[in-house]
Amino acid sequence: MKRMIVGMLALLASPAAAQTVQVTPDWRAISFMGEGDDEALALIDLASLRRPATGIREIRAAMVSERPGRLSSGKSFSMTQVVYRFDCKGGTYQPVHTEAWSEKGRVVGGDNDGPARDVERGTILADLRDLVCDETFSHLRKVAGVNPIAPSLELIVQRRSLVDSRGHNGWQRLTDAGDAPERLQYFAERGSVITDSAGRRLVSTMVLIEKGESGITRVHYLVRIDCKARTGETIYAQAFGGDGRVLSEMLLDTGPQPLEPGRMAGALELPVCRGDWSSGAPEIRLPDQLAREAFR
Repeated sequence: MKRMIVGMLALLASPAAAQTVQVTPDWRAISFMGEGDDEALALIDLASLRRPATGIREIRAAMVSERPGRLSSGKSFSMTQVVYRFDCKGGTYQPVHTEAWSEKGRVVGGDNDGPARDVERGTILADLRDLVCDETFSHLRKVAGVNPIAPSLELIVQRRSLVDSRGHNGWQRLTDAGDAPERLQYFAERGSVITDSAGRRLVSTMVLIEKGESGITRVHYLVRIDCKARTGETIYAQAFGGDGRVLSEMLLDTGPQPLEPGRMAGALELPVCRGDWSSGAPEIRLPDQLAREAFR
């Protein structure tokens, strides 16, 4: 991630150009990058998508970093934006405009006149190219605002709460579902409940899977609960294999769902909204151990 941000800063060294006229941005989150205090969130602006020629796509992408960067002028910034031009058939990309932003707005920007480069496999640019060329955007989570820095930083903090919960031992089994050999066990981590800027509560949950697809044995979900509306929605998930490795992770946009009895999310209302965890006791074991001992 550092290499990508340094590359973006190099592009900003070009002479500043007039800011292009834009419609209201439609920011969508792609993926998290980095870890610790070097975490960042990658986004794209669907409203900026252009098709200037057959097989060519242009789109504005952004990287919001938790640790602010600093320009040679001394000005700080938390987001870099780059307009990329992709040749979908040729497999190349070209950055054509770059900007640095702070929470107050645009700090500096300029047009770029560099050569097209090959898209390397396994990089964030390869993921971006696939999204843009295939135009598969429906699953991407919306991030509100013309300037997405504040909500992006909040998502980074929320995601870290889920990651941190994997090292906690306050997991409580709330409910089970299914019959052998397709049973599920649903847990929530008692110490993971936090409140977002809108007063909704977030909690880290875990589903242990007896017979999962693609080697998945457990999935950790970050669930947001609106206690007043009695709804819940999943905003982030990490899937693990039997050896404890992360197999996949995804930002989700499920939309609010009612907290109905009999549904797994419904089991969260009492403990998360009312602080009533009396239905059981914490397991005092870490997720890896719980997964190994499940369904015996």
